Amino acid sequence: MPPSATTHETAGTLTSINPATGNPVGEVKVTAVSEVPGLVARARAAQPAWAALGPEGRRDVLRGVG
Repeated sequence: MPPSATTHETAGTLTSINPATGNPVGEVKVTAVSEVPGLVARARAAQPAWAALGPEGRRDVLRGVG
């Protein structure tokens, strides 16, 4: 039977678990609380340029990531 939790944290990573299968879906690095204010400031600073790209521009950027 799959675990009831959808995530669990081990060794600095957070693993997302598909509750239907119990299989891992992906992992991300756990960010220290002390890093969050700086990351939020960077995201806020980047948001106007991101918005200015428009939907098609954002689509093109995201397609280039994967």
